[in-house]
Amino acid sequence: MKKLFKFAVVAFAAAAVAVACQKPANDQKQDEQKQDEQKQDEQKQDEQTPTTANLFVVNTPGWDAPVLWAWGNDAIKMPGEWPNGFEPEAGTTLIKEKEYVHFVLGEAFFGEGIGFLIVNKTNSVQTVDVAGLTIKAGDDLYYEIGAEAGTDGKFAITPIQ
Repeated sequence: MKKLFKFAVVAFAAAAVAVACQKPANDQKQDEQKQDEQKQDEQKQDEQTPTTANLFVVNTPGWDAPVLWAWGNDAIKMPGEWPNGFEPEAGTTLIKEKEYVHFVLGEAFFGEGIGFLIVNKTNSVQTVDVAGLTIKAGDDLYYEIGAEAGTDGKFAITPIQ
């Protein structure tokens, strides 16, 4: 009986040592798993944090080559000479059965006092100026170009709510 008792005690001790040795490994795995989950959460947040704004413009007159000119932030640099500007790199977007010319605005367009106009680079007709805007990442701006030019030769451009 004593032998059986000693054997049981030794077996129990050996099992306790084995469990104790495994526990830190399990804790380490859990810590690594938590770190991986935190990294994935951070990546998701980074992916969800907007880095651009969007300018959607209804091209009522049907211009064949509308481009964007903007000012008010020293970082905004128009490529080339007039009437070349920023192309609508996102092409067109259909929203509620209306087709919009879609400009993606990067960080250079962010700030206060930003202004812009849309020009048809084929024949240099343009909209009136839209000025005094504050644009930040995540903004979606909606405008519509009027169907006909005014007496000054420029087309109206109005915000859409």
